Amino acid sequence: MSTKQIFTIAIIAIGASLLSMFELTQYVFNWIITDGQLGLAFFVAYILIALKFGKSASKKKYVNGYETSLNRN
Repeated sequence: MSTKQIFTIAIIAIGASLLSMFELTQYVFNWIITDGQLGLAFFVAYILIALKFGKSASKKKYVNGYETSLNRN
């Protein structure tokens, strides 16, 4: 695992422990499940993860990395 992944997991664990310390986890889960916001929560998490960790591939990488096959049958 990379350092970024370890820090991300640690931050999530610390956040969850702070929520549970103030007994907000039950309130948050009730809000997500009963109000039908589960899909919205997953969508927002997906967007945030994609923006944080996603890297767009450049076209030059694929064009320069292309090599013709030497196998001539």
